[in-house]
Amino acid sequence: MQNGIIVENICTGIPVSFSNCSNQSATIFYYTGPEAFNPQQFEQEELIKAQENVTFQNPGTYKITQIINTGKVDANGEVITEIFEKEYKVREALPPAFTTITCGNNQVQILITDQNYDTFTIDFGDGTVYTVNQGDQVPHFYLDNQAHIITVEGSYENSSCSATATFNYTPFVNPPAPTITEIRVVEEDPNSGVLELALNNLQAGYSYTIERFTGGPVPFEELASIVPNALGNNSVRIENVNTLTPERYRVLTVDACENPIDFTLPTSSLILEAEQVNNEVQLNWSDISQFPQQYEVYRNGVLLQTLAPDVTSYTDSDFSCNQTYCYTIRLRETNGTSSVSAEKCFTISNTSVPPAGTLYSTFNTANQVELVLEVPQGQEATRVSYHKSRLGAPYAAIATVPQLQFTDANADLNPVCYKAYYANSCGQSSSESSTTCPVILRAAQPNDVSASFAWSGFIGFAEGIRSYTLELLDDNLQVIATIPVTGNTYTENNLNEELQTLRYRIRVTSNNDRVSYSNSIAIEQKLRLYIPSAFTPNGDGLNDLFEVKGETFTAFTIQIYHRSGNLLFSSSDQQQSWDGTHQGKPMPAGAYVYEVNVTLRNGMQKNRRGTVTILR
Repeated sequence: MQNGIIVENICTGIPVSFSNCSNQSATIFYYTGPEAFNPQQFEQEELIKAQENVTFQNPGTYKITQIINTGKVDANGEVITEIFEKEYKVREALPPAFTTITCGNNQVQILITDQNYDTFTIDFGDGTVYTVNQGDQVPHFYLDNQAHIITVEGSYENSSCSATATFNYTPFVNPPAPTITEIRVVEEDPNSGVLELALNNLQAGYSYTIERFTGGPVPFEELASIVPNALGNNSVRIENVNTLTPERYRVLTVDACENPIDFTLPTSSLILEAEQVNNEVQLNWSDISQFPQQYEVYRNGVLLQTLAPDVTSYTDSDFSCNQTYCYTIRLRETNGTSSVSAEKCFTISNTSVPPAGTLYSTFNTANQVELVLEVPQGQEATRVSYHKSRLGAPYAAIATVPQLQFTDANADLNPVCYKAYYANSCGQSSSESSTTCPVILRAAQPNDVSASFAWSGFIGFAEGIRSYTLELLDDNLQVIATIPVTGNTYTENNLNEELQTLRYRIRVTSNNDRVSYSNSIAIEQKLRLYIPSAFTPNGDGLNDLFEVKGETFTAFTIQIYHRSGNLLFSSSDQQQSWDGTHQGKPMPAGAYVYEVNVTLRNGMQKNRRGTVTILR
């Protein structure tokens, strides 16, 4: 007996006693096990009397033995002892084990996982009590949206002991809504198409169902169900769907009680149709999006064009030959979702004639003609053929090179014009370029102090010519003077006195500041030297000295000789003059021989000899 009642299951830690249920008068002892009683080997202190309390500390199976001494003897005079054995279970009164699932709609589920107790009572804290067994799962709906304490009590059959455990129920809070960040068509097929959905904001403890809109009595059908990973971001592959027509898809959140909680707004798949027509690729797409914001056209993964939500076609014609171009369309919706079409690829072989290029010409400082071909935007040249016409003769090829620049090192100073053709990577040759004719400059020097120039007009600036400028260059080919000119001729009457060699060229400037130069032409200035034939050294202040004047030279020497050959005067200073004396004495009237040597700025040596007469 335990806790005042007769029990079949004994609880640990609680006193229990044993007694004989019969009215037989006898001396009774009990052996409390747990092993079987051995009447041949025991100690008296191992026995307890009837109704004496004993407390079991360890759970298990115990063999309780009742030993009855009846006081009677048998025929041999031995005391008759009766022994009875019964097996009892000693159990612990531990808190019962159970799990809880909190769900939406104020629902909670209790699953009894305990393997010890025989029966359980569940008190949901709102006056509802259930009696259940091991393994039972009990759902319960609260009528209020309040917190409650759930108490589970475990009990053994035919036992006086039990134990409880509690759970603090808190009403369910809906998780954040999931989002479809992208839906992409991977493979197109009416029956075995493949989609990939990129999902975000998924929460642990929930499952998510991918559904497709059907438009029927059951508006959405289930395609797949997933359990999110730890990061909350998942990519879902949906197979065996129709990807040739646009469909709407959504994601449904399901709690652990299999209750639907929330769903995303429907997102449409995007279907792209593309075809190559001549040298163009024509794109057309369709969807059934409810929230379109813009379309983006991608070629080989690079954004090509952004279009308004009411535009559903695009034509591309900007190609290089024998290249593969792959297109996708991305729909961006106002709710942040994207839909991407399947990729469509084409290998382009362009057979159209490339448009003509624009050719420009200019002379460089070595009097070679430099040519530059500009091809239209979107075109490329793999080789360029340059053609030349001299003195109005028919054009003839002078070079075929891979570059857009070429220098004609064989240019002379006769009128010349150029054209060019380029071939693209498909081997198609363009029509002829614009014609370009550089300026040819000529010059003459009618006297020592002037020069006349004539030039041809420049051809090749489609935007028109703003100005012609005559430029003077120094020995380092740097511009040191400019003269605006008009027409085709000009005379310079004030030649530079600092330079021995005068180099001129024409600069042509277009209306958009493009520049071309003519050939440069050099004018060697003549020696400018004035030597008087007579002078009158009489001290009247007029023509008293023999002075040599001149320009364009850097070194100077003078010697004056008597008719006998004696040197009378010598100087290397142009500013030093002869006063008609020798060793301080005036020389008599008559003729005297002079010799003048100069070095020009270009290094050339010049010599002048003659006579000068002294008049007195």
